[in-house]
Amino acid sequence: IYQECLKHGKVVEVRIHVVASTQEVRAFALYQLPEQANRAVRVLNERSFAKRKVKCELYDMAAYSQRRYEL
Repeated sequence: IYQECLKHGKVVEVRIHVVASTQEVRAFALYQLPEQANRAVRVLNERSFAKRKVKCELYDMAAYSQRRYEL
């Protein structure tokens, strides 16, 4: 995930979260600049990785900072 995200800008960190009730895997990439995050969302949304379709969207920064990953 980190290597793919790097193609769109400076990645500060990547966090992985598994939703307990559904086993859905969520990956969060924090970019240095908002425009880098916007570019990543545009390019990566609806792409397939390892035969799985990826949904990308911007996430609430306050929730991310508080490690609340299930909004």
